[in-house]
Amino acid sequence: MPFTITIDQLDKYDTYENIKIALKNDTEEHLGGGLASIIFDKSLTILRIDVDKDYRNQGYGSRLMLALCQKAFSDNVQHGAPSFTTELLPVYLIADEGESPGLRTYYEKMGFTQDEQQENDRPDQYSMTGKLGSVITNLQIILAAKYSNNAIRVNIE
Repeated sequence: MPFTITIDQLDKYDTYENIKIALKNDTEEHLGGGLASIIFDKSLTILRIDVDKDYRNQGYGSRLMLALCQKAFSDNVQHGAPSFTTELLPVYLIADEGESPGLRTYYEKMGFTQDEQQENDRPDQYSMTGKLGSVITNLQIILAAKYSNNAIRVNIE
């Protein structure tokens, strides 16, 4: 059963601060970042994942996505939501094929499916949804299989 909060707590926890992460290498060079917004016990929305063009296709975007999802999971549990409920928390994002061709397929590998009920601004954008626990597990498998050698540090801001 989802956790409950009192009316007094609602203002504090209804909408959580955005989760911001930065991707840096050993020399503190900024390689990318991510931004998500969580509504406790309701949903996680991935707002932005961005990796510098020189570092794309090396698993860094997957690491950013994983860091955002893991932070959302731990924050949700810390605020009282049971872990089994948090595993089923819906995760929303938009695959913008106009900006990054192949993005929809990339997200599908993580466990996202197209949300046909949501409308988008352009025909090359796809609203997608997944479950937090499944997305985290799939990302861990993808990263372990393909990118285990990349040294990277993800900082949560």
